[in-house]
Amino acid sequence: MAKRAHFSSTTLSDAAGGKRLPSLAVTIAFVRACGADPAEWEQRWRSIAAELSAPAAPDNTGKGPYPGLSAYEVEDADRFFGREALIANIAGRLGGRRFVAVFGPSGSGKSSVLRAGLVPHLPGPVVVFTPGAHPLEECAVHLSARLGFSAPEAFRELKEDPGSLGVLVRQALAAGPADAQLVLVVDQFEEVFTLCRDADERVAFLTALITAAHGEQSRCRVVIGVRADFYARCTLHADLVAAWQDAMVTVTPMSADELRRAITGPARTAECTVEGALVTTLVAETHGEAGVLPLLSHALLETWRRRQGNTLTVAAFDAAGGIRGALVQTAEATFDALDQHQQEAARALFLRLCALGDGTEDTKRRVTLTEIDDVTVLDELTDARLVTRTQDDVEITHEALIRAWPRLSGWLAEDRDGQRLHRELTDATATWERHGRDPDSLLRGARLTAVADWAWDANAPLNKAEQRFLDESVAADERAYTRQRRSRHRRRATVLLQAALLTAVLVIDGAAVQSTIDGSGNRNAELAEWAVTEAVKMRDTAPSMAAYVALAGYRLDPTQRAGTTLVSTLATATSERLAAPHKVLTDYGLPSFTGGRNSGKQVRGTALLVDRQLRNMDMYLNVTHASMSAGGQLFALVDDQQVVRLSDRTTHRTVATLPGRFTRTAFDVISSRRLLAAEEEGGTTVLWDVTNSSAPQRGATIPGARGIFTGYYLVTVEQDIVRVWDVDKPAEPQMRLEARVPNASSAVVADAGADLVVGTATGELQLWELGEHPARPFAVVQAHSGPITAISASSDGRTVITAGEGKITPWYRNSEERLTKGADLDSRTPTTVALLWAPDGSSLLAVDEDNNEYQWHLDHEGANADACRMLSAARPTDEQWQRHFGSPPRLPMPCTA
Repeated sequence: MAKRAHFSSTTLSDAAGGKRLPSLAVTIAFVRACGADPAEWEQRWRSIAAELSAPAAPDNTGKGPYPGLSAYEVEDADRFFGREALIANIAGRLGGRRFVAVFGPSGSGKSSVLRAGLVPHLPGPVVVFTPGAHPLEECAVHLSARLGFSAPEAFRELKEDPGSLGVLVRQALAAGPADAQLVLVVDQFEEVFTLCRDADERVAFLTALITAAHGEQSRCRVVIGVRADFYARCTLHADLVAAWQDAMVTVTPMSADELRRAITGPARTAECTVEGALVTTLVAETHGEAGVLPLLSHALLETWRRRQGNTLTVAAFDAAGGIRGALVQTAEATFDALDQHQQEAARALFLRLCALGDGTEDTKRRVTLTEIDDVTVLDELTDARLVTRTQDDVEITHEALIRAWPRLSGWLAEDRDGQRLHRELTDATATWERHGRDPDSLLRGARLTAVADWAWDANAPLNKAEQRFLDESVAADERAYTRQRRSRHRRRATVLLQAALLTAVLVIDGAAVQSTIDGSGNRNAELAEWAVTEAVKMRDTAPSMAAYVALAGYRLDPTQRAGTTLVSTLATATSERLAAPHKVLTDYGLPSFTGGRNSGKQVRGTALLVDRQLRNMDMYLNVTHASMSAGGQLFALVDDQQVVRLSDRTTHRTVATLPGRFTRTAFDVISSRRLLAAEEEGGTTVLWDVTNSSAPQRGATIPGARGIFTGYYLVTVEQDIVRVWDVDKPAEPQMRLEARVPNASSAVVADAGADLVVGTATGELQLWELGEHPARPFAVVQAHSGPITAISASSDGRTVITAGEGKITPWYRNSEERLTKGADLDSRTPTTVALLWAPDGSSLLAVDEDNNEYQWHLDHEGANADACRMLSAARPTDEQWQRHFGSPPRLPMPCTA
C-alpha cells in the first residue's frame, strides 16, 4: 500500500489509527490505494475538518503549561525548557566573577532565564527583586524577608551608607557555613532609570550593589538583568561598567532546536502533545525573531485553552489568533466587554502603567494600589492576564503588550508631552505626601502653569491625591500672586501718585501765573483738561490713580469729556474678576448688586462658578454647562454625557437627575416659582417644574433653543425664528410672539412685557411689539458693525443697552418710539457676554469673556456721587495733597469730609 500511495507505511498507519486527522493529500492517496472514490472521501474529509476547526470554547480552568505574558518563576523550573546553554553560561560567569550583567531585548526571556533557569541551580540563599521607584527600599525589604532582619533598620543604614549592604549580608550569613554566599538577582534593572526619579537614590543603589559585590570579605554576588536598549544609560556610570567587566552575557534569539524544546517541553509536563504541523509553524514564525517569546508563550497558552483533548492543534492556534494576533485578540475582547465607564478607567489605568521612553522604547511602570482610585476594571484585566496584581502593586504583565496592541500604542502616541507632565505631577504628589504635605513641596511658577494648563485642557484623569496636590499648588500660587500684586500695586500707586502730583504742581504753578490774566474760570478748565488727559494715559497702567485724577478733573470742570472719562476710568478701576483663570463662570446671574445711590436690593443671587479642577467633588465632575435658580439654592449641571443633575448648593449633593439628554439649561429669573428650560440636541426645549427639586415634573416641549427667561416670558430661537412664550403654566405654554429675525444672536422682553428686543449677528437692534405675529419690527437701528454679544433693557423699556465690538452703547426710546444713540462706553474688552441693570437704573454691570465684571454709571453725576466710596482705597492723605499742592491747596481736593 505504501508503494501504491507513495507515502510511508508509518504515515498510512497513523492515518488509519484515528489519533488525529490526516492531511487531505494522505487521505486521497490512502483511498486511491484501496480503490475507493476519491471525490466521496474528499467530501467526508472536508466535513470532518470543518467540524474540528470550529473554535472550541476557551478552557479557563486550571493552570496552563505556559505562563502567557508572565515570566517563568522559580517554581516553574520544571517546565522551563530551551535555555540550558545560556543558563550554564551565566552560572559559569558567576562562578568566576562577583558581578554579572545579563543584557537582552525586551521579550527575549531574560526574566525567565534568571528566575526559572538560574536561581534554582544556585547554591545558598538567593534574593530576587526588581528596583521599582525606590530601589534602596526594595532591596532592604527583600533582604530582610530572606535573611530575617529588620527592614526599616536596613533601609536606614543603606540610606546613611550605601556601602553597608555588604556588611549587612556578611552579618546575616555569619551564623551559617563559612563559604556561604548570597546572590542578589536584580531583574528589570532598567527600572533604576525609568521609575526612580531621585538621582541621588539611583547612585546610592548602584554604589550599594557594586560595593557589596567587590568589597573586602565580600559574601555577596550580584546578577542584573537589563533591557538591551538601556546599555548606553548604564555606560554613563563608570563604576558599573567596571563591575561587569568580562562578565557580560547577551541573550540572543533561541535556535530552532531550543524553540522546539521550549514549545513541546511544557506541554509534556501537562501530559499534552503539540501537533507536529503546529511545532513547525511556530518555529518557522519565531526563529531568529527578537522579542517574540512573550507573544509565543501567550499564543501557546491560548492554544492550550482551546486544545482538542490533550492535543494542541493548528486549528486551535488559528482560532486563538496566531503568534501576533492572539495577544491583540485577548486585549480587544477584554476591552470590548467593558462598559463605557470601565473603558475610560481602563485607558487611564494603562496610561498610568506605562513609562515613556527617552531615546528608548516605552516600558511598563509598576504602581501601588494607593495610586489607583478606580479599581473597577482591575479584576477583568487581571483575569485576562493583561496586568499583574499583587497585594500592593499593579503592573502590565509584559512590555510586549505595549508593542503589540495597537490601541495601547495609539493612546501612548496621542499626547506624550501631557503624559510626561502627568508623571511629573505623580512624582511631585508622592514627594509632597512623603514630606507630610509640606507647603514647600508644592509646585510653583512655570512648572505649575504647565501642569495645571495640561490638566485643565486635557481633562486629565488625575487621582484624588494628585488633584488635591494640584489644587493646593494652585491655591498657594494664587495667594502668593495676590500678595505680590498688592505689594506692586501699592508701590506703583505711590510712585504714580507722587509723579502725578509733582506734575500737577508744575502745571498748577504755570496755570496760577496765567490765571492772573485769564481768571479762575480758565484756570479750572485748563487743570480739568490736563487731569482728563493724564487719566486716559494712566487708565491701563494705574487704573485706580487714573480714576482719582479723572474725578478731580470732573470736579473742577464737569464737561462731557470729563464725565465720560470719569465713567470709563471708574469702571476699569473698580472691575473685579468673578472667576480665577482656571474657573468658568457658566451662568451669568452675576453677584449681588450693591452699587448705585439708592440700591441695596439683591439681583438674582450670586454667580455660579464651576471649577473644573475640583474633580474630587462629584457635583463638578465633567460639567460642561451649568445654571442656577433665582434664589441661588439649586444648580442644574450638564455633564459631557448630556445628563442634567439637579444639585443642592448647601449639601453639594445631587437631588434628582432629569431623564433624557440635554445640552444646556436656564432657570426662571422669578424666585417665587421654579421653572427650568432644558435644551435638547435636536433644537427643542423642554420645560420642567422643579418646585419640588427631588421630583421634577416634565412640562411641554416647545420648538426652539437657547432659552432665555425674562420676567414672566421665555424666549427661544429656532434658526431665524424668535418666539416669546408665556410659561405661567409649564404644561401649556402660550406663544405670545413669533418673529422672523435672520441671524438673531440675543434677545430680551422689555417694557413691562410689552416689547421684544432682539440683537443680531450683523449688529442690528430690533424692537418688536408683542401681539398677533407682527410682520416687521417697529424700530430698527444699526447698533454695531459686528455681532451684538449681549443685550439688556431697563425695567420701563425706555433704555436698551447693547454690547459689541468692544463697546457698550445705550439707546433711548423717544416719544415717537424711535431709538436714539447715547454716548459709547469703551468697554476695554473685546467681548461682553452679559449685562445687568442696577435696581435704581443708575448703573450697569457687565461681564466679559474673561470673567471680569465692570460697573458702568449711565450718568456722570451718578459716577461723581459714587466715586469717593468706590475709590477710598486709592485716596491720598491730606498731608500728601497739601505737600504737593500747597497750603491752602490751590487745587480742590475731592473726597474730603
